Amino acid sequence: MRLRQWLTAIRQQWQFIIYVFIGVLLRPSELAWNRQLLFFAYFLLLFFTINFLLRRTDNKNRTENKQTALWGYLMLFSFIFILITRLIPFYQFGEAPLGYDTGFYLRNFYVNDSSFLSSSAYYLNLVPLHIFGLSPLHAISFIYVISQLLIAGGLYILFRSTKTKDSSALAAIAIFLFSISALQFYAYWWMLGQQMIATAFLLITIALLFRHPLLAIFTGAAGFLFHLPTFGLFALSFFVFSLINIVYCFARKKEINSYLIKLFIIGACLSIIIIVFKGALLWQYFNEYIIEHKGLYNTFPFWEIVRFKGAFLSVSTLSVTSIVLLPFTVYGLLKPSLWKLAFNTDNVSRSFIIFLYVSFFILLPLVIFPVIYQQRFMIILDLFIIIFATPVLYLLISRFANDKIIKIIMFLFLACAFYNVGAMAWKKQPQIPPEELQEIKSLSMTAESDAFIIATNSFYTPWIYGFGGRKSYGPGWGPDPWGYDSWMEFWRGSDEEAKMEMINSTFASPTYFFIGAKQQQGFPFQIFIEKNEKFINISPHVWKFTPSL
Repeated sequence: MRLRQWLTAIRQQWQFIIYVFIGVLLRPSELAWNRQLLFFAYFLLLFFTINFLLRRTDNKNRTENKQTALWGYLMLFSFIFILITRLIPFYQFGEAPLGYDTGFYLRNFYVNDSSFLSSSAYYLNLVPLHIFGLSPLHAISFIYVISQLLIAGGLYILFRSTKTKDSSALAAIAIFLFSISALQFYAYWWMLGQQMIATAFLLITIALLFRHPLLAIFTGAAGFLFHLPTFGLFALSFFVFSLINIVYCFARKKEINSYLIKLFIIGACLSIIIIVFKGALLWQYFNEYIIEHKGLYNTFPFWEIVRFKGAFLSVSTLSVTSIVLLPFTVYGLLKPSLWKLAFNTDNVSRSFIIFLYVSFFILLPLVIFPVIYQQRFMIILDLFIIIFATPVLYLLISRFANDKIIKIIMFLFLACAFYNVGAMAWKKQPQIPPEELQEIKSLSMTAESDAFIIATNSFYTPWIYGFGGRKSYGPGWGPDPWGYDSWMEFWRGSDEEAKMEMINSTFASPTYFFIGAKQQQGFPFQIFIEKNEKFINISPHVWKFTPSL
C-alpha cells in the first residue's frame, strides 16, 4: 500500500522531481561548494515561490494589465540601452574595440574579388554602405550594431506573431532580458558579425512560420546565406516539427491540411535555394566535418580545437551568466500550460509552442556534447532561455501589477540589471590594446609594398591580417606558410641556424615580425630575434627582418 502511495506521490510531483534534478545538473561546477549550495537553495526557493504565487492565478483572478504605456516605455528604454551599451566600446577605444573577427571581415572585404563579395550575403550588405561613403571598417561596425537591434526586434516579432492581447507585454520583457544578458553582450564583444545577423533572421523566420508562413522562405533563405551553422539549427527544428505534424495527421487519420502543405512548400523552396547557392560548401562541410570528424571538435588536432569549438566562452559560463534566470526558464519548460495563461487566451498556437520546445531540445545536445561549433550554439540557447523565462516573469509581474512594494522591488531590480551590464560595457577592454593596433596600422603606410607581416601568435593573426595592409601570415589561420611542427621549431627550438633557414627559405622580401604584449614572453624565438643583427626593432612590438643584410 505504501509503495502505491509513493508511486502516486511521484506521479503527482514529477515536475518538482525533474526540476530538482535539473537544478543539480545546472549548478556552476567551477564555483566553490558553498556557492553551489547557495545556487541550489536559490533554485529550490524560486520553485516554491513561483508555484505558490501562480497556484491560484488564472485569467479571472489575475490582476488586469492596464499598464500598456509602462510596457511600451520598458521596451523603448531597453532598445536605447542596447544601443548605448553597444556603442560604449567604440566611444572608449576607437574604431576597432571588439573581437578579432573584425580583422577577418575587413581583410575579406578588401582583398577578395567581386565574385566573392556577391556570393557572400554578409559582405554583399556592406557594399551599399561603402558606395555611400562609409569605409569598410565603419560599414562593418554599423551593420554589427544594427544586428543587435535586429535581434531585439526579432524577439518582438516572435512574441507578437501569436496575435494575442498580452503579446506586446511579453515582447517587452523578452527584449529587456536580452538587453541585460551578460552572455549576449559577450557575444557582441567577440564580434560575431555573421552569426548575429543570422540570429535575428532565425527569430523572425520562426515568427513568420506562424503568422505568414510563405514569407519565411525569404527570411530563411537570407539566414542560410548569412550563416549556415545558425540556420542548421533551424533546418533541424523545421524537419522535426514537420515530422511531428505529419505523424499527428496520420495518427488522427486527418487529411493533410493547408498549413502542412505550406510547410512542404517552405522546405522545398529553402532546400533548392541552399543547394543552388551553398551546395558545394555544404558538401565540403559534410565530408570534412561529418564523415571525417563525426561532427565532433575533439577529433581535430589539439591546436585546432579552440577554433572548431567556436572560439567563444566556455559552456560552463552559461549557467553563471544566466544564474538568475535559469529557475524561471526551467519552470517555464516544465509548465507549458503557462503559455496560454500568460497570453491570456486559449487560442495561442499549439504549433508555436511545439516549435519552441523542439528548437530548445535540439539546442541542448549541441551545447552539452563536444560538437563542432558548440560554444556558438550556446549564444542561441541563451536566447531560448530568455524566451522560456518570459511567460513566468510576466505572470508574476501581472499578478501583483498594482502592489506598491512589488513595484519598488521591480524598479530596484531594473536599476541593478541595467547598471550591471552598463558597467560591464564601460569596463570591458578591447581584445587588442589600441596602441598595438596603431602599430599594426602604421605598417600599412610605412612597410614596403612587397613586404610580409608575420604574427608570431595566433591571437594577433586576424589583426595583422585585417589592418597590416600587406601580405600577412600567422599561426593557425588563413594561408599559414608553416605547419604546426615548423612553428614549434621556430618558437621553442634551440637551433638558431634552423630558424634562420626557415625564414630565408620562406620570405625573400622585407618581413615584419609582430610580438604582442598579450602573448607569452621569454620564448627562445624572442631571444633569437632580439640578438640577431638581421632584425631591427622599429617599434615596441615590431621587428624588421631584411634578407639582404
